[in-house]
Amino acid sequence: MRLLAISLFLALSSVGSAQTTDTLTIKYLESKYDSTFYRRTVQYDRKTQTYHVTDSFLSGQIALKGDYLVIDPTVKEEFWNYHHTHIKHGYFRKWYDNGQLEWEGLFDNGLMQGKVTSWYRTGQLHFTGEYRHGMQHGSFTYYDENGKLHYRADFENGSTIRPVTARYDYLTYLPKDYEVNSDMQWPVIIFLHGGTSRGNDLKRVKANGIPDKLERGMNIPFIVIAPQCPVDKRWETDDWFDVLYAEITARYRIDTNRIYLTGLSLGGSGTWYLAMKHPTTFAAIAPISGKTSHIQFISDGACKLAGLPIWIFHGKDDEVVDVKETYQIAKRLDQCNVNYSLSLFEGHKHWQTPWEVYGEDRIYSWFLGCKRH
Repeated sequence: MRLLAISLFLALSSVGSAQTTDTLTIKYLESKYDSTFYRRTVQYDRKTQTYHVTDSFLSGQIALKGDYLVIDPTVKEEFWNYHHTHIKHGYFRKWYDNGQLEWEGLFDNGLMQGKVTSWYRTGQLHFTGEYRHGMQHGSFTYYDENGKLHYRADFENGSTIRPVTARYDYLTYLPKDYEVNSDMQWPVIIFLHGGTSRGNDLKRVKANGIPDKLERGMNIPFIVIAPQCPVDKRWETDDWFDVLYAEITARYRIDTNRIYLTGLSLGGSGTWYLAMKHPTTFAAIAPISGKTSHIQFISDGACKLAGLPIWIFHGKDDEVVDVKETYQIAKRLDQCNVNYSLSLFEGHKHWQTPWEVYGEDRIYSWFLGCKRH
């Protein structure tokens, strides 16, 4: 076994025709707080021109087994997304550290294809469903950890075929002078959290993004509305926004010409989706590190954003949502002649970009300069 050595990785990555096997130790940031070390074995198969990859926890328990057409062994990617240095191809399995199988399914040239199945670490079935070209396509069934049916939905090219109308709980932050002038209408930022904050406990929403900054004492001249997405769902799964919009505009003094939308990771994807679904609602949007290839609606809807101020953010070294996801949607915007600003952060991992963007004044000043007419 050898510890992380860039020279070793570069040599291994460039291997073409020779048979080679090597073992190395890699560190992967599971979240912005925790990291895990893995022992990775990579064998290049000259006959099939694939890399057979096995990751194990340092305890010896297997963590992942599958084949790649292209791989940079230095990068341990987020399993559900696609890093630009990796192309999965073939049957894949992933395990928990207790030996329980977590996920199994097939990849075709980097995209999930066909039936996939996932389990909780207890062995209870989590979900089963079908993918086509990396998009949910077919019936999906989700269960909670006690085996009770959580929800069932049918998808077509990533979109829910019959979305349910739902009310999502949300946090509200009012500006410090909100009560001073009872006649004043205020701009509002709707913030969409990332995947780790899903659930039914609103305290989880405070962990990242704008709510995190507000909890730490930041003051901004906006009403901030931060809804919570349920477990196992995406912001695109249910019809929830109209319910939220009606409730907050009735409850708070909101300037409906100054409603801004932003989100990180899962919320970055949701920002793209909601802006395309409600193209005349928002005064400006700012998606951060959002995936765009998982649903055809986003690719097809880029032209709907003409005239909407857009500021896109992404870290170039994002290991969870590859920056190519932003390049992809930017290309579609260019094809539609939609204007936008793009800020890419050199060397930034997934959690670094929103931490920096939401901690600075410039995004809030930019929002204030945008008004819907």
